Amino acid sequence: MKRLVLVLLAVTTGCAGIDYVNDEYPDVLPVRSSYGDRTFNIFEHADRNRALVTPTFGASFASGATFGGTSSPQVHYERAVQAYLASTGRRCVITKSQLVLKPNYEVFYQCD
Repeated sequence: MKRLVLVLLAVTTGCAGIDYVNDEYPDVLPVRSSYGDRTFNIFEHADRNRALVTPTFGASFASGATFGGTSSPQVHYERAVQAYLASTGRRCVITKSQLVLKPNYEVFYQCD
């Protein structure tokens, strides 16, 4: 599964995206999580309180890696991570997020 996601990541972001995931998230398998009508791949690095979030392959191309409405795509990625963390029973707050390579964000969080 991770290999497929890495191939799809390379197609949408280039080789630098693969290098970043391999360097920062070794052996981390993605978890699919939905927020609203979107599905995301979440590579959680729990011991570092962060997650790399990528749109699924179909969602990335269907939307051109953008989201409708007035909120920025970054907010959707943060909310996807928040929903994922809540689904695991954790109460966490998003502390910051940053664009890694369009359309992939890294989201940092702190849990109780």
